[in-house]
Amino acid sequence: AEAGPRVLTVYDYSATTKPLDFLDLAGSYRQRELKEADAPDSAAVKMALAPARVFTLTGEYQSNPEDKSGQVQKYNSQSIGFATRIGSVGLETNYFQKNEYDDNRISDERRLGLAVPLFGRGRLTTAYSLGRVLDGSESASRKYSLGYSHSIGSDFSLSLTGYYTQYLQNKQLQPDKAEVSAEASLGARF
Repeated sequence: AEAGPRVLTVYDYSATTKPLDFLDLAGSYRQRELKEADAPDSAAVKMALAPARVFTLTGEYQSNPEDKSGQVQKYNSQSIGFATRIGSVGLETNYFQKNEYDDNRISDERRLGLAVPLFGRGRLTTAYSLGRVLDGSESASRKYSLGYSHSIGSDFSLSLTGYYTQYLQNKQLQPDKAEVSAEASLGARF
């Protein structure tokens, strides 16, 4: 790509593999060469491991990803997750960390979710997440959710979820900033 005297050359490399029935690996690397300037390279790696079909362990790493408009985002992120089903009860947990190195800002989020069957084809879900942003001071949020989803046949589903969010600044609760919200959705399969 040429823009006046600037010439940008991009090389893309990607690979996916499933060496075993229970292991998925995918990776990509985008190398950018910009004449007379620096351009960051992008990398991404994903992994899913499900050795016993009882649980799944996932991991992901991203470095300088592009947004939907093609702009390079200057951060590195990593996440690790665990999901299991014990009988008909589902448990899921996840940890995500993001390092915005240009702004000297680190954020992370821990999440725990539980899904329990209810009323035949219904499912009760609840989750708790704790998010933090560290950039000289510490701001945090605690989010609680409670929801119900119901399948109507195999083609339709209805979901109702309520959220309660608390905000903290330097570990001090900010009661005037608390939020309550709800969402409803109807899904259809064609």
